[in-house]
Amino acid sequence: MPGLRIVVAALGSPGFVFPAIAVARALRDRGHRVTVATEPWAAAILGAQGLSCLPAPAGAFDTSRWFLPSVVAAQSGALRGAGADLFVVTSLTLGGLIAAELAGVPCAVIGLLSEFPPPQGANRQEIAAAWSAARAAVYLPPAPIERLAGDRLLRRGVPELFVPPAPGPSARFVGALGWEPPAPPVVRDWIAASSGPILYVHQARTFGAPGFWRALAPALPPGVRVATSTSRMDHPERLPAGALAGPVVPHGAVLDHAAACICSGTSSVVLAALERGVPLVVVPAGGEQPDVADLVERAGVGVRSTPDTPSLAAALARAQGSDPGPRAALRRAFASLDGPSRAAQLVLELVHSAAEAP
Repeated sequence: MPGLRIVVAALGSPGFVFPAIAVARALRDRGHRVTVATEPWAAAILGAQGLSCLPAPAGAFDTSRWFLPSVVAAQSGALRGAGADLFVVTSLTLGGLIAAELAGVPCAVIGLLSEFPPPQGANRQEIAAAWSAARAAVYLPPAPIERLAGDRLLRRGVPELFVPPAPGPSARFVGALGWEPPAPPVVRDWIAASSGPILYVHQARTFGAPGFWRALAPALPPGVRVATSTSRMDHPERLPAGALAGPVVPHGAVLDHAAACICSGTSSVVLAALERGVPLVVVPAGGEQPDVADLVERAGVGVRSTPDTPSLAAALARAQGSDPGPRAALRRAFASLDGPSRAAQLVLELVHSAAEAP
């Protein structure tokens, strides 16, 4: 079924954009006309991959404002004019789901490592309220939150990670979708010059709680080399000498050489560590983070910690000293699954199913 017009829409942070590019590239390589809609900062990256960027109003895919009806309406308006045969959207890209519904075409959702939509809790309530408000803003009737999984949910991860394995009726596992652009020379040079163990640190959104860096800094073992993204870090001035720091440090390139990873528990960073068999310490705050922390600990591939110095020091020691068997098994599971190709296949099956429907 060559020549489909496919629009891939992603909220505008690397954790959403880069998995979307992984899927877009796989669909493009199968001969389809793929356009990506996201924030303007990604246009050069998309162009380098031979992908076009769909024009959209500034801020239409702002990750921090995903829940605002005005943002959702801007997304939907931009996407509806694309004439797509099929939409692929990242989770929480509500305007993409609405555009697909109004156009009467299938829509696949690139999910998270955690269950999406969340089955319970405050996170589910927040998402449900945003979904209702977004639909009302464009005069659509209410719809259950389960519609946010689209016609097919591409759940990031591998079945071996889940105990018990229960991805949901419409979900299919697609690996990590861990594409990133090439690391810049400064990152490669820093890695090459590192003589001690490397620790990758990633503090994500804290949902109003204090971040963990102030407590982590005194817990670091002597001689460790730290690489960290500082865009959400509190007290970045406390970084140790020789640290590699920037608003967004490519985690894949660093984790290829890391002895451990300390993070908040967002999907992309945890999946990148699991792909490489790197020990994890997860310090969750809100959103998906507590669910991911529980998942990692149940699978025996990491340790959950609270954001205080004694707990972080103990968790790091436990994670690095833990049985490497479960991490090695998961690494093999990720390596055996071509996630982008699998995702493309699952997306295109939606078009076949729609064509065969009476």
